[in-house]
Amino acid sequence: MSPNLSRNLAFVVAAVALAAVFCLSALSTVVEAAAGPYPVDPVGALPTNTRLTFQNPRGLHRYYAFFYYGGDLTWFYKFSSDGIKWSTYQGGLDGSLGSASVWVSDNGFQLIVHFVASGSFFGSIMYRRGTIADLSETITWTAPQTVVPSGLGTFGLSVTRTASGRPVITAVAESTTSPSYRYEVRGWGANADSTAPVWTPATLMPSSMGLVQRQSGGFTSAYAAGGNYVFVASSAARALVSTSSPWDVSWVRASWDGGIWSVGPVTTFKTTESAPRPASLVVDEALLPHALVLYSSAMITPLVHYKGTSPDGRAYQTFGVSSQFVTSATLSIDLTSTPKKLKAIYHYGSSNIYWRESSTSTVSWGPENTIFWSENATDLSSSQRDFVGRIHCLAESSHGVYYFNI
Repeated sequence: MSPNLSRNLAFVVAAVALAAVFCLSALSTVVEAAAGPYPVDPVGALPTNTRLTFQNPRGLHRYYAFFYYGGDLTWFYKFSSDGIKWSTYQGGLDGSLGSASVWVSDNGFQLIVHFVASGSFFGSIMYRRGTIADLSETITWTAPQTVVPSGLGTFGLSVTRTASGRPVITAVAESTTSPSYRYEVRGWGANADSTAPVWTPATLMPSSMGLVQRQSGGFTSAYAAGGNYVFVASSAARALVSTSSPWDVSWVRASWDGGIWSVGPVTTFKTTESAPRPASLVVDEALLPHALVLYSSAMITPLVHYKGTSPDGRAYQTFGVSSQFVTSATLSIDLTSTPKKLKAIYHYGSSNIYWRESSTSTVSWGPENTIFWSENATDLSSSQRDFVGRIHCLAESSHGVYYFNI
């Protein structure tokens, strides 16, 4: 073989090999399968109806998972480079397994982490602000801040950050204990996204009737809705119709400008529920709300999707997601796909995790997908939206906390 022919043949082989590499690389971003579940912590626990995981869209693109460790009475987090092998315990907040939530935002220079959790004392709410530098894996935290001291009960914490740049915390709050017990949905707005903000409370959904017996539990799910607006979905014992079955499922849009709260009309989907119903909320690209609500097995359709069709959420449509009884569920949104897509992730009990997706604009829930797993997912948690092309999720079982993505 001549030297020229040998060189030409080598060039051809190299070109084919290089083309194959590019083809495989392109395919890997399109047909990559769902990952996990992979163990994060063998003794960790999750509260119901939370957002406690994300992937950093900046810098090193590390994965993050928050959970509660009862042995140390602490909310910890761990990070991972691949979602499979996780770091040692990283500090978060001292507290109790009441509720907790995480929201992240990109300020153009680094990632900001907003973390809220139930404190060590009954009813207390703790907040901590953190940053992740582009060359860092760990979160650099400010000092913990007490938003609400101990006293009356608070349940179902959620946190978001308005598009105008101010953190907002929501919860079901016990407003009175004498002569009767009353419960409302409350918000706390920060005057700025700073290391030690000043918090201003407001009633977002008022109580209707007092109750003879004290209640525990309740859920909120908050999401930024453009400008100063936030949407909040909730289930609280507000006793709108009945004191024997006092729980309702509702949502509301409110505005917080850093000094004044303005609360819109409350839209109620269900009244006279016998227990709180987990409600997971997102806001789409048209700034319309979507809530996934997990009802009891007595409902013909236990897992229901509500889509707002007006800016304030007063007009809405209702869609069934599953006609089988679901034991845990969470809703997230993919805002980088075309079209934008909702992701409903849920569990029937016993084994496996399931998910379906739908366009945000024209709702039509697609076929059910299965993530095979031998564990019983007692609680599920999802990221506020897609990060680095994936929706990130946590599941709790009797063997601790696990991570997976879709």
